[in-house]
Amino acid sequence: MGGYIPAKPMTAESRAGRDGTPRPNSVAAALMRGYVVASSGARGRTLGTDGNYTGKAPSVIVDLKSAIAYLKANDTLMAGRADRIIANGTSAGGAMSLLLGASGNSMDYHAEL
Repeated sequence: MGGYIPAKPMTAESRAGRDGTPRPNSVAAALMRGYVVASSGARGRTLGTDGNYTGKAPSVIVDLKSAIAYLKANDTLMAGRADRIIANGTSAGGAMSLLLGASGNSMDYHAEL
């Protein structure tokens, strides 16, 4: 989600490190430590055919909050506990993780949800 572009859900596939050897990504690292991982996609800004960026706020945060609402609504149907959710990311993903935590159960995005 760097640069607030659309994000696809992550998988546990390894990536090559700087030296070319495979290294686990954050999903694989969390799974190896016993965490349950749910990785959602999110809308973001997209380069339009006219060369301008499109995508309206707050779609990215609404998508992530929707994913959390889904996990909470289905808590009894899946492994793990939906009352112990960790959000992480770097760059724009880090900003979105911070916004998720800072807005918590606020009604700020309720209309969009």
